[in-house]
Amino acid sequence: MYQMKYQMKKIINSLLIATVLLVACGKDKEKQVEPLTTDQITSFVGIGKVMPEAGVLNLTVDEATKVTKLHKKLGDTIKKGTVLFETEAVTQQLQLQQAAASYNATKANNRINVAEIKQAQLKLAELKNQYQTSQRLYNQKAETKQKLIVDSLTYLQQQQMVKQLQEKQVAENVRLKEQNIQVKAAKIDLASKKFTAAQDGILTVFDVQVGEILQPNVSFGELASNSELIIEAEIDEFYASELKKNQKVEITLVGQTSVIAKGLVSFVGLGLQNKSILYETIGEANDRRVRRFNVRITEGADKLLINQKVECKLLK
Repeated sequence: MYQMKYQMKKIINSLLIATVLLVACGKDKEKQVEPLTTDQITSFVGIGKVMPEAGVLNLTVDEATKVTKLHKKLGDTIKKGTVLFETEAVTQQLQLQQAAASYNATKANNRINVAEIKQAQLKLAELKNQYQTSQRLYNQKAETKQKLIVDSLTYLQQQQMVKQLQEKQVAENVRLKEQNIQVKAAKIDLASKKFTAAQDGILTVFDVQVGEILQPNVSFGELASNSELIIEAEIDEFYASELKKNQKVEITLVGQTSVIAKGLVSFVGLGLQNKSILYETIGEANDRRVRRFNVRITEGADKLLINQKVECKLLK
């Protein structure tokens, strides 16, 4: 009996010890799933884009323009003032057509006016003879005074008509010369259209074809300056306070682990901003904010390409 009680007590003690151990293990497991703090993280990653330090110039035109001849292509290195392509402004082409139409219309009216003057002058000569005959007969008392007055007035009216037609002809000739000058100026302006580079750089984007009509204020290319490459990047707001100027950075291509370049943080934004177009997942740009920073390349700049998307591993 005593031995049975002893065995029961031993079993109960064992169960108590097992329960304590299980509780302790449970607590250890809870400790294992506690989240890490930024103090426990030795590095963190931002995402960025390779850009020239002096920036990229968007190429646009101010008016609808038709490309007639290309002088440069994608990837070319060019100097400021270099002709990229020749153009024919669509609006100026219309202006030339309008000027030519006006000139031709005035020229046609001029021909009609010349013919009318000739007819009016013939009529004037006829009325002059009639008036002179009436005057001679009147002097001979063979014509009435009333007939002489009528012929005189008719002759004077015709003289006035011829004078008006001649003045109109003079004005038409002046207008014709002015319109001819406008047509010549429009032709010269149309023929001299050339698109030149506003700065030194590399054509990283150049979407232009001969015969294409470029629309105003719509970018058709990008001219990257010849300055040193930097990385414009951003980091999630959770790590924003960890950013420091001159912090070491290891650069990798997105989704890869091999370090292709190194650099130092050269600029740190003062506040948080919305995510940029570097984030491509739908809705990703709105879920959290970021802190902007720039990286100056110290090693491996020759392995980077303008507009290339990269990951920036910042070391603590």
